[in-house]
Amino acid sequence: MTVPGGCEIGVRAETGCEGGVRAGTGGGGGVRRGSGGAFGPLEAGGGCGVRLREWRDADAPFVLAAFQVPDLRREAVFPVVTLSDALGWIASWEGAGHAFAVTVGADGQVVGNVAVSRGGARGSGWVSYWVVPEARGWGIAAAATERVARWAFEEGGFVRLELEHRTDNVASCRVATRAGFLPVGMEKRGDSGHEVERHARRPPG
Repeated sequence: MTVPGGCEIGVRAETGCEGGVRAGTGGGGGVRRGSGGAFGPLEAGGGCGVRLREWRDADAPFVLAAFQVPDLRREAVFPVVTLSDALGWIASWEGAGHAFAVTVGADGQVVGNVAVSRGGARGSGWVSYWVVPEARGWGIAAAATERVARWAFEEGGFVRLELEHRTDNVASCRVATRAGFLPVGMEKRGDSGHEVERHARRPPG
């Protein structure tokens, strides 16, 4: 699997804060988000660095903890309740799409996932993204989604990308629009009855 832009690439998160986002426990300064727990604290600090890299088997404990978060657990393709399940989730992307761990800070703290997989039409793809609660509100998901979209057009051979979110998920809608995905319509999911909004993005020019 090719990582966007090389081994590890950085993008700028649109945080609206003076120094951006960094991972770690820190000393003085910065605005701490969350109390740490399974994911570790985030602080406002220097760099605004968001990086994408390949998932590793060593990330399984993070994946397991992430899918215990109620809203992420509901979206899981299959239950992730053991380390073996988490390893299976990482392995399941092989041949199905390109999934990348979203990391922040100099120590590369993993905070989420962004992925693109082939759609039904030739050259089209589906984008998905999630970050753990401690990483929300910083613009991290939007930055990662925008970067993976650029990679998909420049290196992945895609000509159109789509994503969707439930209409009651306002935060996910903001991620989509900030990442350059324009709304293209609504539809109702027959299995759940939920209404979803679809967004699409094409290459520039």
